[in-house]
Amino acid sequence: MLMKNIGAPRGRKDRYLLWAVGAAFLLLAVAFLVLWQQLAMQNRQDIHRHFREAAIIAAQQLGTGISQTLGQRFANLRFLKNQFFPTAAATLDLGPATRSALRAFDAAHPQVLAINILDATGTRLLWSTVTQPSRPMAMPEAFTPLPLRPDEFIGPAHYARRFHAWVITMRVRMQSRRGETLGFIGSPLLLSTFALFHTPKDIDAILLNRQNGQATAVWHAGRWAPPTTTLPPPAGSAELTVPDMPWVLRTQWTAAAEKTAFWAQQRKRLLLLAGLLMVDALAAGIFLTLLSHLLRLRRYQEAALLAQQEMLRSTEPIDLFHRLTAIIVSQTDCIAAYVVVPDEHGDALKIAAVAARNAARRDAIERLVPSRDPQHYPYGQMLVSRAFREGIPIGPLPPHPDIINNNADLKGLAVVVAWPIRIAGDGEPVAVLAVELLSRRHFTLRLQQLMRLLADNIGTFLYQQQLYRQVQDLVIHDTLTGLPNRSHFKQSVSTAITQARDNGRHLAIGLLDLDGFKEVNDTQGHGVGDAILQAVALRLQDSCQGSLMMARMGGDEFACCLPWQAGDDLDIDTVSQKALLAVVSSAATVTDMPVSGSLGWALFPDDGPDFKTLLAHADEAMYAAKAAGKSTYRSYGGAVAAAAERRIQVHQDFLLAIAQGDIAFFLQPQADVVAGHIDGAEMLVRWRQQDGRWRNPGKFMPIVEQDHRLIRALGIHALRETVRLRERCRSEGLHIRLSLNIGALHFLHPDFLEDVASHCPEGEGLTIEITESIALADLRHAQQVAMVLKDRGFHLSLDDFGTGYSSMLYTTQLPFDELKLDQNFVFRFRRDNASFAVAGAARLLGDLSGRSMIAEGIANPADLTLWLRMGGRRIQGYHLAPPLPENAFFTWYQYLQPVLRRSVATLLLEDLPLLSHMTEDASRREGLSMLPAAGCPMSKWFCLRRGEYQQIPAFLPAERMHQRLHALGNGTDEKALRSALAEMRTLSLALYTAIAQQPANPAKSLRDRLS
Repeated sequence: MLMKNIGAPRGRKDRYLLWAVGAAFLLLAVAFLVLWQQLAMQNRQDIHRHFREAAIIAAQQLGTGISQTLGQRFANLRFLKNQFFPTAAATLDLGPATRSALRAFDAAHPQVLAINILDATGTRLLWSTVTQPSRPMAMPEAFTPLPLRPDEFIGPAHYARRFHAWVITMRVRMQSRRGETLGFIGSPLLLSTFALFHTPKDIDAILLNRQNGQATAVWHAGRWAPPTTTLPPPAGSAELTVPDMPWVLRTQWTAAAEKTAFWAQQRKRLLLLAGLLMVDALAAGIFLTLLSHLLRLRRYQEAALLAQQEMLRSTEPIDLFHRLTAIIVSQTDCIAAYVVVPDEHGDALKIAAVAARNAARRDAIERLVPSRDPQHYPYGQMLVSRAFREGIPIGPLPPHPDIINNNADLKGLAVVVAWPIRIAGDGEPVAVLAVELLSRRHFTLRLQQLMRLLADNIGTFLYQQQLYRQVQDLVIHDTLTGLPNRSHFKQSVSTAITQARDNGRHLAIGLLDLDGFKEVNDTQGHGVGDAILQAVALRLQDSCQGSLMMARMGGDEFACCLPWQAGDDLDIDTVSQKALLAVVSSAATVTDMPVSGSLGWALFPDDGPDFKTLLAHADEAMYAAKAAGKSTYRSYGGAVAAAAERRIQVHQDFLLAIAQGDIAFFLQPQADVVAGHIDGAEMLVRWRQQDGRWRNPGKFMPIVEQDHRLIRALGIHALRETVRLRERCRSEGLHIRLSLNIGALHFLHPDFLEDVASHCPEGEGLTIEITESIALADLRHAQQVAMVLKDRGFHLSLDDFGTGYSSMLYTTQLPFDELKLDQNFVFRFRRDNASFAVAGAARLLGDLSGRSMIAEGIANPADLTLWLRMGGRRIQGYHLAPPLPENAFFTWYQYLQPVLRRSVATLLLEDLPLLSHMTEDASRREGLSMLPAAGCPMSKWFCLRRGEYQQIPAFLPAERMHQRLHALGNGTDEKALRSALAEMRTLSLALYTAIAQQPANPAKSLRDRLS
């Protein structure tokens, strides 16, 4: 009854499934064959279409060549006709002068075979080279007039023995003023002149036919042949009329060529089909074998699942054993299953439960008497007896022969396997499970599954409790450091926050990130990195013993929670210093590379009401510590909180501000001071606040530039506004160039060019300013984008030139039209020798590369004068005008014209060191006099220019004063040094004035000398 309730074997359903899978693989093979046939048909059509397209292209090439060649040759004949036989003549003048001129023309044009003069009947009167028969190669009636030029004729193809080639005769009719035909001027043309540059291998022949279908010549096997040439029957052809000629080109190919091309492609497909069919057959065999195994495995798994359910319901071991054996026999291919247990009254083993396919076998098994005693023959040698004594699985092995021979109902048995059952895997077995089968196939795996099922369920409580504790420990702890992990830290701190809120306690959440850890991990390997994390975790626990919890948040990030009572002092500084020192000292025991920490703190309840807020604020403080130089700590609040709030506000409101029109662009003019006019304007972003005031970009652009979404939205807005402003400039008659800034993240965005195409497709009159950080991020991609922008008409400007690390390098690798000196860089011209020298190098770079230079931040006349003396001419800055709102810019534009400054002389590049002592801030350049005389740029200038400038009265005094500056620079007399600097400035100005008044010498230009 129990076996009936559990279910019947599922062999029939399994066979149906195997048949269905086999049929599916057969259908797949048929599908491969059908697909191959369809592809073959499609391939034939494609090849025929390809042949036709190749034929049309070949005909077009040849037809164009014929038309151009004949047109040029007819033009030569018309020239000769008009030159020697004008229409006004009544007869043909064939005097010696005409003959001599024609022969000279023939000799000067080797491509012209011969010039022939014929009378109105077609009889040859004159030839320009060797003697030829008077009868021409073609009679007049064989010539065909051109469709558009009836006075020009084309003859049939003939074989010319003189040239050993096929030729075509050309004629131009000569008429008198009354329209009478006086004769013809003609010339033969080799058909080889019409040779194809490239004949497709698929084309068999090209026929040059007249419009009536008569063949003139045949191009075959790479050369021209007579029209009678025998050609194989074509499989297809394409016809094309020769432009302006009475000919039709017929290009044809053979069926053999199509067949060859077809099998050239289908051979691979046929091999692929054969391979697919073989793979299908092999896959069918493997899959059916695996499926058979899986179906048998499924029956054993279902038996294990049913046994598990029965174990949950069973309360007595014997009842469990009965149900277990019944399930095994009913659900698997076992013919019998039984369980033996030790007899409480002796060394015997007894059959506790048995199930079999028939009652006779079940009764025979029940009569067996297994024994622990190996001397008890033959029952002491039964496999279940051995498994109990040895405590290991026995089998699959054949049963003991004496037992089978003494019991007819057990005959036919092939193998037996016995499994000992222990509680928690220790001690003597408490039972042995045995199964009997008729075949050894697929046996080991099934019994392994049953053993695993029984082993997992006998002694359930101890095993499950142990497993539960292990899993629980893995869930809440980090396996590498042994510290609580992020989820456990969150749960514990959240509970602590709730308790602290109830009892008035305070908490401090600290977040620590290791600085330099990534470099160690990348260079010395993960093993060293793991050792550092373990050492740091151990030392942090020792240094923060009063903390509520220390945890590893992931990667190289740690966290701690410190409690304290309201009113008590929490010494954050001491705790932080201990933690940071613990990081450095513990890492030093593992590696010689520097590893430190940055620590951020957030306090409850001052800095946040919940774990999420406190952790985010601690993270803000930690990054503030990194920005402060690392190996330090910061607490949330003050500047850190303000920066975080500002960033959050920008992220929340910036896109809305663009949509509402609160993001606008001020215009700051750019001028060519030498030419005396405004030639451009830069668009500078501003944010209108609710009170109507404008927020400067320094307060929000650093945040926007770090966010892909925000900087792209701003870039798209700038592109739209640029188009509108350009149209307004044109409508108001302002011919200026507008400059807009594009952030690095937007410029390198995959959709940047699509944004440009959508919102500003034409770049005429526009300049895009980018910084060198774009090139540093991805130079190859930046080059590709820059070339596309140049093709669309945009100019490119390198913004903030001179502030990065590699500006000189990237100006040569990116197609910049303009270099903009940064305003802070310009500010340092008169105060810093290094900036001054780089500016001179930038001028040389601009001169040699053709790029214009513009100086930002020209704030006063002194800056402007120095810039002009250095050779600059274009400026932008408050000396000209501040950034103006759009309407103000267009209102005041006409009043912003700069004053002409042509009176300022420009020094040669070799003389730029002289400017270092001419500015109003020359008295601040003590560093120049502190240099050794041999390394001072001014000392070198005096040596190099002495031969050219020593006749200037101020030269020698200035040189001596400069030497005195070096002498005073090593002393302590500051007053004398200041006085000497002032005197040096006066002498430098006098020397500059004298040099500027000298006659201009173009040969002095460094650019001219280099070119």
